[in-house]
Amino acid sequence: MSTLIRVELEAKEQLEGLRDGELRVKTHSDALVRLMFDRKMDRKKIEDLQEKARQEKERHEAEDVNLGEKRKFVFSELQAALNLRTLPDLLDLLLEHYHNSPQLDKATFQYYGELMQRAGR
Repeated sequence: MSTLIRVELEAKEQLEGLRDGELRVKTHSDALVRLMFDRKMDRKKIEDLQEKARQEKERHEAEDVNLGEKRKFVFSELQAALNLRTLPDLLDLLLEHYHNSPQLDKATFQYYGELMQRAGR
């Protein structure tokens, strides 16, 4: 079924340019169908990118710990000093010590007190 539609001359010329150039189709209607298909695909790509970004944000929130630049530098120095391969290895060592050490030294408790004062507790 075929129907005529009226468009401004400028729009018709742009459509002909796309038809003969970028789209490489034979008719105006093929050009319109192709443009609508491309638009639908572009929307799908945008939705997919938004979904990927949302998933990545959720992953970051679930997995990552933000140490800040200064703390990360200190952790990296300690990692190197202890000859550990990765920062997670250092964190595993610290957690292992925390969970399995029967006592903490006095300096650790003093530092904890300083942290509480900084936090206003």
